[in-house]
Amino acid sequence: MKRTHWCWRAAVLAAVFALVLVVGVTAAQEPAPSTPVPVQVAPAQAAPQTPDAGNVTAYNAWTGDSSWVAKGWFFPGETITYVVDVNNTTGSNKNITLVYTVYGPDGEFIDGGANWTYNLTTGPGVVGWGIQYIVPAGHGGSHTLVGRVTYSGNTTEAASPGHLVLGSTANNYLFDDSFEWTSNLSNWSAKQTDGGDLHYDPSAVIIGTQGMAVVIDDNKPLYLRDDTPWSEWTYWAAFFFDPNSIVMKNGNVHNIFVERDGAGLAINIIQFRRYANQYQLRMQTRKDGAGYFNSPWMTIADGPYRLTIGWSSSIWPGYNDGRADFHIEPYPNNGGDQSWIKSNIDNDTRRIESVLLGPSLGIDKPTRGTYYLDGFDSWR
Repeated sequence: MKRTHWCWRAAVLAAVFALVLVVGVTAAQEPAPSTPVPVQVAPAQAAPQTPDAGNVTAYNAWTGDSSWVAKGWFFPGETITYVVDVNNTTGSNKNITLVYTVYGPDGEFIDGGANWTYNLTTGPGVVGWGIQYIVPAGHGGSHTLVGRVTYSGNTTEAASPGHLVLGSTANNYLFDDSFEWTSNLSNWSAKQTDGGDLHYDPSAVIIGTQGMAVVIDDNKPLYLRDDTPWSEWTYWAAFFFDPNSIVMKNGNVHNIFVERDGAGLAINIIQFRRYANQYQLRMQTRKDGAGYFNSPWMTIADGPYRLTIGWSSSIWPGYNDGRADFHIEPYPNNGGDQSWIKSNIDNDTRRIESVLLGPSLGIDKPTRGTYYLDGFDSWR
């Protein structure tokens, strides 16, 4: 009887998945920020100078971080700088039209990156012109920047070698929030802010231009709830976390992220504690029976990290092939990654229906201060 019910439910889920996928791809398109303005950087190199007898062409295209340092991989929510080097061999300033186009892994246009167009004046030599944008979720994979320069009716182009975006893709995207645009948090299903203790704040930024400040000044829960998951038997989430020197007494522990079933039962939990005067994190994952499997407590420094949580239920009763993953990665990554993987879990009855981001349970009286969250991304 249970097998028949499971097969029927799987068929319904498969039928609905196509609709969810279409909605998910649309949702992945973050609202565009204010129109970016090209910024001239120092000439990359000298070019042959033949006054008024040369040409102006697209010379090179590349990507950089928020400080214009060349970079080839990004997380959703990070600031990316798109740069097109323009080669002017005329020996004088010339008016050009410069178009930036960004293609995703399936050849799709990336948000407003479909033909950002600027009319500008570029000087002699090779000069880099750049715009900055927030890397969108839902487009994981290899991206390509193409710059097109039009001068005197002739158009030339240069393409970047490609940059990698990690995280959700168009095929598995569920929900994200880079904490850049929706300052009233209306994109979340529900919220508990305790009068604004949970709020957007530029000083809380880890990636992009602003982040989420979590002000703990009492023991009341603070969280954002996402109900996008729909009976998920595979669920992944990632977000950035910075303890920001929050005051905690040794032994203080509370939940900072929870994945729940339809009845509100916690299936996976990320806990944060103070122990031996150090900050630590661990994951708990629920079995079909009573109790959890617990990862070891992993010590982190007082700085930003990207936390990645992966989970899948056992495919069928008796198979016991469920799995839980927990990865802690310093940001920027200069080594010191920590991981825990638990396989062969008997958890076939478990499904994910909602998640809570923030200190939803267990705040202790000695725990006071502010820590930061940023760049949430989730996928199946």
